[in-house]
Amino acid sequence: MSRPGPNTEFESDRKAELLRRLKNLLDIPVPSPAWAGLWLADLSVLETTVDKASSDASYLQTLRSSILLNDGLLVRQWCQRDQSSSLQRSTVIGQAVQRREDVGESPSDLPAAPEPHTLPRPTKRQRTRSFSARDNCCVRDGDRCIITKHAYPDVAHIYPYSMGGVAHESPNSTFWTLLRSYWSNERVENWRAAVFPRGTETLCNLLCLSPNMHRWHSKGLLGLQPVEISEDKSRLTLRFYWLPQHQFSRNVDLSARPDIPCDLNGLEMDFKAWNAITERKIRSGDEIILTTSDPQNLPLPDWDLLELQWTLQRLAALSGVVDVDPEEYSDYDSDGA
Repeated sequence: MSRPGPNTEFESDRKAELLRRLKNLLDIPVPSPAWAGLWLADLSVLETTVDKASSDASYLQTLRSSILLNDGLLVRQWCQRDQSSSLQRSTVIGQAVQRREDVGESPSDLPAAPEPHTLPRPTKRQRTRSFSARDNCCVRDGDRCIITKHAYPDVAHIYPYSMGGVAHESPNSTFWTLLRSYWSNERVENWRAAVFPRGTETLCNLLCLSPNMHRWHSKGLLGLQPVEISEDKSRLTLRFYWLPQHQFSRNVDLSARPDIPCDLNGLEMDFKAWNAITERKIRSGDEIILTTSDPQNLPLPDWDLLELQWTLQRLAALSGVVDVDPEEYSDYDSDGA
């Protein structure tokens, strides 16, 4: 089980050492999405990346190029802000991935994007929402927001509804390929298996959130950390955290350790919330207990989906790309590179 707190991955001395080595090898500042992804990455992926970059000059050059071109596509797909211009800018990265695969290297070895392609729109049948699952979500969650306890909540998806079509089901689709840039194949496959073939319209992928919490979650302003689930899967413990938004930058010191505050009761002036029953402010670290009387027919949210959500919500906050115009990401558009 995960240890509570938004900075767990950043506390590893071994990870800090690896990223200092990688910084020296790259000899450049990095874009904020790459910085955030590398600090959140699995240690095993970082070990492999740094070892290869230390011994293979060609690999290091490809790695440097792919990192410089990281424009936050993974975050924008997760937050449903994908832009085709970003896919076009992924061409160089996609070619680097193909060269790497030609010589038999693992997809987890290099932060990179796949070759650009246009994703077909899901059919009407594939996009039909399940009102049975939505109704059951309200029953399970008491028809109240799980965070604020406000009535008349939205039924929110953990894994986005917009990415539930067949175009995203393949392990080689853009989203899953980008995830394997930072996390192990095993971990990413566990996340993918939690979505497909069931799809997004299942009770395990749904939560009741107030309209504000739903909207703020989609912007990466908050995250829910899975902490513990009972053996009979009738009780799930989460922790709530406000996630301050970093500014997007092309020039971040890779060795700078991220720090997400653990004691916030809101974000600036505009983003605050109260418990409708106790009238207490919603604070980072607040414990949320979800229960079900019927784990078979009214299952709790899926652990792997919550873990994916917790990882990518922090990636979104640290990357700073959610509300940035894609044209601001890089200078590559001006010269056609």
